[in-house]
Amino acid sequence: MARRCLRSGKSKATGHMVNRGFGPTFPNLMEIDMKYKAAVNIWNLNEKGLQNLQVGQWVYAGNRNTMGRFYGQGRTTVVAWVGNGKGRWKEYTKAIYKYGQSVKA
Repeated sequence: MARRCLRSGKSKATGHMVNRGFGPTFPNLMEIDMKYKAAVNIWNLNEKGLQNLQVGQWVYAGNRNTMGRFYGQGRTTVVAWVGNGKGRWKEYTKAIYKYGQSVKA
């Protein structure tokens, strides 16, 4: 049995995603190597750069005091800003995620 990193779920031998045994295996999703980058300044990104951002990527606008999580690009750019979800972050990000999915269509 190949050893795997518990944090990333990747096999130490091959670097590929492996099923951790917590549910069904989705081969098409498991093959995707999803890596988040360091926080990105969204004001410096062009349209193509915004489309390439992963959902959940940490972003900021101008300076790092305005951090948020990116949730979609379509008719508008959808970001859940940290200060707006104070005290109710889970519910806030869930609503923003749904909105981010709707603007893509």
